[in-house]
Amino acid sequence: MDWLPQELVDKVASYLSKDDLESVLTLSSKLRYAAERHSGAFTSFNITEDNAEKFVVLFSGHRLPYLREVRFLPWFPTQHHRHDPPLACRESQEELLEKDKSFTRQIQFLFTTLRTVEDQASDRHTPGRYRLTIYSPIRLVEDEIQRYCLHHDYVSWRVHLRNPSELPQIVSVQSVEIRNNNEHDFPPKHAAGFHIVESKLDLRVMVDLATRFPNLEFWGCQVGASEWYETYAEEEPVRHYEHDWEGPRRDARVDFARAVEACIDQIPISLRRASLDFLSSIENVISIHHGKQQPNMVYPAPSDLFSSSLRILTRNLRKLQLRAVIDENLFCPGDERLSPWPVLEIFEVMFHPVRPNGKWYFQGPGGEGADATGFNITDECYPPLETSDLDTEMDAMLKEEGDPCTNLGNRQFRVTPQDVNVRQLLESFAKCATNMPSLQQALI
Repeated sequence: MDWLPQELVDKVASYLSKDDLESVLTLSSKLRYAAERHSGAFTSFNITEDNAEKFVVLFSGHRLPYLREVRFLPWFPTQHHRHDPPLACRESQEELLEKDKSFTRQIQFLFTTLRTVEDQASDRHTPGRYRLTIYSPIRLVEDEIQRYCLHHDYVSWRVHLRNPSELPQIVSVQSVEIRNNNEHDFPPKHAAGFHIVESKLDLRVMVDLATRFPNLEFWGCQVGASEWYETYAEEEPVRHYEHDWEGPRRDARVDFARAVEACIDQIPISLRRASLDFLSSIENVISIHHGKQQPNMVYPAPSDLFSSSLRILTRNLRKLQLRAVIDENLFCPGDERLSPWPVLEIFEVMFHPVRPNGKWYFQGPGGEGADATGFNITDECYPPLETSDLDTEMDAMLKEEGDPCTNLGNRQFRVTPQDVNVRQLLESFAKCATNMPSLQQALI
């Protein structure tokens, strides 16, 4: 069989069942290569620090082109409750810095491992073409029935990637996606007495990582699930715990915009498709109280930097799917004579009912809530770095009354457009679409 061209052997092997592929593994080297390719056994790998050596051994040769997906889940050290001294309700500045360092170290480990495989395979074999999926970091938190405190279960401070320019470039990654891990696609081994808590990544991590993949063609994200809470989280003590503080949330949007401004020349020119979902999962995002005042995530900037940066970032795409809290700045370039997306063919946008400045795109049937405005974010909109009197009070209330999770009923009354706000968005979209020469399909 070795005298036949490898392409012909591959074609023959594609018709064999998995059992037959296993039977021919040792007949010849060409059959072994073909059997490994078509068996599907080497198409995906979940990298951990424990199996990194196995990954290098498996894919540092002819198997690298077989690889289609690599998944990586960062973990933070397990958190144990303690009584002497008692565990503080809040994470300190030092603990937050340690989480940044831990995440950075794990990403450095991942990139070093991927680069090692590339370097060892490059002399004799073609580079890989695989998708890299990175999940938000999680940790195990010990249950403690005698401790009535949920502060460590709801984390608002974002996790940051330090010194991203020091990461090696990975040429085999053609697709990258950053995802929530709220569904826990990588369940840990059963650990009685513990539960999983997810940390939120700073949004600029997405931009920094994309600059390290020179052959990137697709860029995706599914993030934002724990920025919103359903209507049952509107009474104390639930509201106190289930609350994404507005300061870190606004800062993550600003950090993303600043990263785009700093790194736009480093975004791979090969990038052609993106599916950027900042409202995942949509069920959590829309089941919110329509009467609750929303934060102004634009102030003190004169316009929404996040919306503008998305337009700049995606300028050279052919297909863009976007879900986000955005406004008309997404569609408005500084010079209206220039096309914001000169080669974009497919454009799909889903916007949240809330504008970045805290106003709404919709109102009640009788005009209810039409004049709602957002509140400015101040120093009071950041989580404390040590236990506060309010934290202690809420813990005592939780111990006495329990977690009510009361269903407050349907508070989603905004069903008709707020003319001024919606018109601004749709007119900007329409004007933008007329200046996109390659556009074939558009949906908002």
